[in-house]
Amino acid sequence: MIKVLRLASAFVMLGLVTACGTPQATVKKIGANTYLLQVTKGARSPFVLTEVQAVHSESKNSQTTTARTTTENGAKAVLNPKGYDAFGIVVEAPGLAFTPTHFVVRYKKSNEGSPKAFVAKKWADASGN
Repeated sequence: MIKVLRLASAFVMLGLVTACGTPQATVKKIGANTYLLQVTKGARSPFVLTEVQAVHSESKNSQTTTARTTTENGAKAVLNPKGYDAFGIVVEAPGLAFTPTHFVVRYKKSNEGSPKAFVAKKWADASGN
């Protein structure tokens, strides 16, 4: 009986860690200087986008971009992605002098919350996967 309770407790903790973990993202190039970051996170986790930086690892170049939250495919604007387990961030970087290797996404869990960040460096292949 104790083993069953411990196992059940472990699954609950795993679920909490997964639901509250750091968001993950896959990057797709959708235009000359436009990228779609397909983000996954816990649906109950709040997410307030504050900044996205395009970065090139080798040259150490970086540039702040214009970004907005959207549906996962980038088709419609989403003002508050809370309640979404997947959504998009459309990043526009006109005049970017380098090809980014990854993006640093800064966000808060509330308007007054402390800033957090994650790196989007997994690129979708040609088929979009």
